[in-house]
Amino acid sequence: MSRTNLQWTIMALVFAITLGVAKPSPTNAAGAVHPACPIERARYVLRHDPRYTAGFYLPGVRTEKHQPLTFFIHSSVTTKTYWFFFDGGTARYTFLYSMPVAPSAHWTPPDNDDRRQAPFEDMTFLSADHDYRFRFERPVADDPTPELLLISDLPAMFAAKAQPPEHPPLDFFRFDHCAKPGSPPG
Repeated sequence: MSRTNLQWTIMALVFAITLGVAKPSPTNAAGAVHPACPIERARYVLRHDPRYTAGFYLPGVRTEKHQPLTFFIHSSVTTKTYWFFFDGGTARYTFLYSMPVAPSAHWTPPDNDDRRQAPFEDMTFLSADHDYRFRFERPVADDPTPELLLISDLPAMFAAKAQPPEHPPLDFFRFDHCAKPGSPPG
């Protein structure tokens, strides 16, 4: 995504917040939206098309603090689950890199430069808390659970690259629930 497109996406988010289209969830006294839900168990629903769900996933057994997470988007339209990992570079924004298969128990992030098997091109990933403060860092285990997720390239990428093509709207994924430990994605 170009810098101009990302700026337009952020402006659209600010506009939606101003109009009250995107309302924050209630918080506890400490300001955490979902303090009892670890990020790796957070599940999301696309606001205006609940056939698309998403979430973070910690492959295998947790071995370190701030361990890298993977991300999935599940489509009940096609019953497919698409897998992604987060860039580990120094870019200003976070990008999702697609993976051809689900991560195994001993998965480690592949080399960012060797993604010939990737089903999709890189997609911009934005997350925000209940006060609409954006996090630009790569999500890892132990991070606060975001309230909103926005993948601005999702509609165009799924229409062009998914097999069969899919057509999710450009919208926010909103926190829906905390999955039980060991629950499969989807």
